[in-house]
Amino acid sequence: MLRGPGFLCEFSAERRDTGERVNEAALEVDSVEEAVRWMRIAVRTALPGFEGEALRAARAFLAEGRKMERELRENQLTTLTLVQGFLAMVWLISPIPAGERQRICVWPWA
Repeated sequence: MLRGPGFLCEFSAERRDTGERVNEAALEVDSVEEAVRWMRIAVRTALPGFEGEALRAARAFLAEGRKMERELRENQLTTLTLVQGFLAMVWLISPIPAGERQRICVWPWA
């Protein structure tokens, strides 16, 4: 069965001092709304751990939700990178054309 278009939601966290990837996850969703919800919840969950520039950037990102939704509806990639101390965190949402979806769900601790 041919699946419609969707979005690949990815997260990675890497130590800036060693380059070691300390966490990563990926999830495939069906709609712009699901992708936006995933990213906003993920960033809000991490918000208490941020301070300074990372906190300001996270809050600004959350306030600009319509921009992210517009980018995804135009089949553009949307991304956010936040750096807190030695840790760099990247959230990424990529459009997936119909027929190329693979039912991805990767959680390293599962």
